[in-house]
Amino acid sequence: MKISNIKYDLPIDENVIISKRNLVSGEQIIVLKPKMIRKTIENWVKNNFSFHISSLYVIDEIDRFELFYYVIHRKSNLSFILAEVLDYNNPTTQTISDLSGTIFYEGEATEMFGINFEGNKVTEVFLPENWNKGFPMRKGWEKSKKGDKIE
Repeated sequence: MKISNIKYDLPIDENVIISKRNLVSGEQIIVLKPKMIRKTIENWVKNNFSFHISSLYVIDEIDRFELFYYVIHRKSNLSFILAEVLDYNNPTTQTISDLSGTIFYEGEATEMFGINFEGNKVTEVFLPENWNKGFPMRKGWEKSKKGDKIE
């Protein structure tokens, strides 16, 4: 069963969708316009759409970041992915942590990639608090010449 079979249960404004594509696994990736993830999630919460975000992952494409929110539709147990593309030099979007429990996913993306989630105060999740060597998951990141030992 593909996500298209639950299209009437999937309240996403067609005007905010940039593209849709299917994965081999059958899941659908729905790419939204910048900063439209929050508006979409707010709409779901307001209308009691039953969902759970099980993960957030980031892909560094060197000239842009792609955020992928893995969503599970609770009533049908089907999954799909909401995606957003961010500018590489100013990777900023709005938090959804107050709506969906993604506070630590966003904190990890901030710490590892330098993505700013406006409204999320959690920015230190994995790295030591005195870490000052940049964002270690970015493709252009290199270890310091002294190694990865923190002074």
